[in-house]
Amino acid sequence: MTIVQKFDVKIAKLDRSDIFRNQGHGVNQIINLAEQFRAPNLSLSLSMGKRRGSLYTEGIVDAIRRCLRISTDYDKTINKIEVTGREDESSPKEILDILKYRMIEKVNVRLNNERRLPYANRLAALYEAWNRREGELNEMFSPRRR
Repeated sequence: MTIVQKFDVKIAKLDRSDIFRNQGHGVNQIINLAEQFRAPNLSLSLSMGKRRGSLYTEGIVDAIRRCLRISTDYDKTINKIEVTGREDESSPKEILDILKYRMIEKVNVRLNNERRLPYANRLAALYEAWNRREGELNEMFSPRRR
């Protein structure tokens, strides 16, 4: 999406708000507000409303990355991350559920005798994950033929 019209995040279990600290200025401000009102759950919706144009896409992508990092480390803390937008002004509006459609690949790795993961083993695991998903990734990110 090149035009982002709406960004929705829903966070639960704010009793562990320390996990959100140092996640960036915007995330810290949101957590401060939730703590001020002693809210165990938080829903945030940023929107362009009826106006034309886009939210700041780089900021939205950064917020999504930070939320996904938290969601991966602390399962079920973030319940919803959705982005609504379109490719261009003439294309239809789409809603992308980031949590539902995120791609996760788990690979078993071999540690050395000191229980460390050598670079070569990390690289091999990355190639294995890539090989499992290569077709899917190429389909998602290759230029569309029209």
